[in-house]
Amino acid sequence: CREQTTPKRVVTLACDTGNRYLSKLYNDEWMNERGLLEK
Repeated sequence: CREQTTPKRVVTLACDTGNRYLSKLYNDEWMNERGLLEK
């Protein structure tokens, strides 16, 4: 390893199956009521 001369960033993505969002994010009625879907 070499000494770094400029700041660096580390990004981590932790994906899940979406089971916790079935009643909201994957529910078109819920999304539509909140204006989150294009008509």
